[in-house]
Amino acid sequence: MERLITWNNQYSVGIEHLDDEHKQLVELLNSLHYAMSQGQANSVLGKILDELIHYTATHFKSEEVLFAQHEYPDSEKHIAEHQELVSEVLTFKKEFDKGTTMLSIKIIGFLKNWLIKHILASDKEYSEFLNSKGIY
Repeated sequence: MERLITWNNQYSVGIEHLDDEHKQLVELLNSLHYAMSQGQANSVLGKILDELIHYTATHFKSEEVLFAQHEYPDSEKHIAEHQELVSEVLTFKKEFDKGTTMLSIKIIGFLKNWLIKHILASDKEYSEFLNSKGIY
């Protein structure tokens, strides 16, 4: 399977369970990309997209719980980024379900770029803070 994203240590935030969740998001995005490249039916694409949406929400909740527990000072900004992505993806999913939009390389590219940028920039910002609180 051609991979859209290959996990490597530059993506690590130094917190094992969050890294594991990031790896799962990468795998779901790779699955979505593969299914699309193989011309899978919309029902298959929709199912993978639903999994990606559900798992993203689960992951965001994991981060946000840690932010609250340890009073992460930039939590509001970070949570706003989460909410923005969720809003965009849910809008896309509604249009996909209605048949008014198709899954495209543009959408996959958006998700890939958002995930990589979010991990390498925003998530790396909390890494040192949470590590200093004993979270690894």
